This record gives sequence, C-alpha cells and structure tokens, in this order.
Amino acid sequence: MTTSNVTVHRYDPEIDDEPTFENYEVPVSEATSVLDTLFHIQEEQKENLSFRFSCRQGVCGSCGMEINGEARLACQTAVSDLDDPDDIRVRPLYNLPVIKDLTVDMDDFFEKFVEIDPSFESESLDETTDTAVIDPDSTERQRIAPRTDCIGCGACFSGCSVAGETYLGPAAINKALTLIEDSRDDKTEERLERLQEQDGVWGCHTQGNCSNVCPKDIPISEGIQYLKREAIKHGVKDALFPSSD
Repeated sequence: MTTSNVTVHRYDPEIDDEPTFENYEVPVSEATSVLDTLFHIQEEQKENLSFRFSCRQGVCGSCGMEINGEARLACQTAVSDLDDPDDIRVRPLYNLPVIKDLTVDMDDFFEKFVEIDPSFESESLDETTDTAVIDPDSTERQRIAPRTDCIGCGACFSGCSVAGETYLGPAAINKALTLIEDSRDDKTEERLERLQEQDGVWGCHTQGNCSNVCPKDIPISEGIQYLKREAIKHGVKDALFPSSD
C-alpha cells in the first residue's frame, strides 16, 4: 500500500472568512476511491470534514465534487485511475454556494428543473385508458432513452462555464428534452416557449463540457443543440401561423 497527498477544500462560513486547502497523507491501494480517502480523513485523522454520500454505487449522485479539476462522483473515481494519483485535489462543485467544506447548496440547481415544469402531464391519459406505449425502436424512444439516466449529481452544472442565475443549465434542459420528445405529454408548446427565452437553450455556448463530465455519458450538449433547432422551428411556426394553436 502506498500513500497519496490529498488536498481538500476547507471552509466553515461560521468561523472562516475565506476558504483554505488542507493537505493530508492518506494510504491508498488499487481499489481505493476518492470517497474512501475522504472517509479516512474524516474517521482516522479525526477531522470534522463535511461532504455528501449515500449509495456508493454511482446511482444517487450525492458525492459529486471537483476532483483534480474535473467534476466527478467521488465513489466512482478510483485513485489509481487519476492522471496524478499521488497528488489529489478535491474541492466542491462550481457554480453553487458552499455550505461547508465539500458540501454545496443544491437548491438553485433543482430550482432550474422547476422552471421547465418537470412532471409528465396528459389530459387524455389516466387510470381508465390503456397503457400508452412508445415503440422501443422508434426515433422518439431512441432520442429519449439515453437522457433518462440523469442522477442529478450536478457535475454538468459544475462543468458548464455559463451555468448560474442567467442560464437554466444543462441538467434542466436535458430533462425538458425527455418530456418534449414524449408524444404522450401535453406541454410541449409551453416548454419550448420557456426554452426560447434568453436564459434557455440560447444561453448554451456549445463547449460540450456538460457531456464530457457526465458520469452517465448522457449526450447533453447534443440534446441542447437539437432543442435549439426545435425552438427555431417553433418560433417560425408561431410567426407564420400565429393562430394555429
């Protein structure tokens, strides 16, 4: 077993004026994850270190953080897989307020979802109707399927260079796409109207960072570009046929 130097962002707003970074020597093996190193610091070195975790299997999204300059899930990031496993730098996700150490306030991230009305709605489907089926081989399903794996970890929001108060953010727009492409849902028009606003799809600078850091390999950037085209078609239709609705 070897050791790694783990540099961790420390900040307690109740007592600290500014964040600092503390260094810890942590024993590691081939199977050690970055989350394991944080547990060691917390438990073995008696540090009051704050961070989130839950499932430890990469499905809950709780342990999203910046590791060696990239947003990742700490539980799924093996120290041995890092470019520099001897020197690990861990800080909280970008674009979100820090509550303490590596824990961020996710309220703004999830409030973006609320703005695109994330619930499936249909006036024609209820408990009395037959199950509405989307053919697995259909274009509709193929476009939706890879985008339903989002675990709400915030990695894409952290990796996005324009995320914040003036942009809905990649995760919320990805969720909107799964509903817009669902032919059974009744709120396509309303969601496209919302996405056409200045802080919607046009806020994306097409840098692709969201797709690059997504732990579920969701093609987020590709989806946003698709929605830009759909938004243009929607706007043209409204301009040419204002009473078509």
